[in-house]
Amino acid sequence: MSRYLERLQDIKAWLKAESIGIGDILKRLEAQDMKVSRRQINRDFSAIQSMLEDSEMLKHFYKDGQKYFYIHTATPFKSERVAIETTEIYHTNFYNQILTDEIQL
Repeated sequence: MSRYLERLQDIKAWLKAESIGIGDILKRLEAQDMKVSRRQINRDFSAIQSMLEDSEMLKHFYKDGQKYFYIHTATPFKSERVAIETTEIYHTNFYNQILTDEIQL
C-alpha cells in the first residue's frame, strides 16, 4: 500500500477513535516517519470525507483556539413503542367545541 493511503487510513482511524487537532496528527505522523505539512493534512481531510460511509460525517469544533476534528457516526433513531393496554376508546371531547364569548359572537 502506498504511503499516502497508509496515512489516510491512519488519520481516519484516529479520527474515529477520538477528536484530534492537526498538530497532534502531525506529531503522530512524524513518529511514523511520515513528514507532511498542515496544508497536506487539510487536503487529506477532503479525501477522507469522500471515503466515509453514508452514516459517517467529518466534523470539527474549536477548543482553546485550536481546531479539532472527529468522525461522527450517526446511529439510526430507535423509537420504543408504548403498548396500549386497551384499544377501545369510550369517550372523547374532540367533537365538542368549547364555547367562549368570542366564538358566540
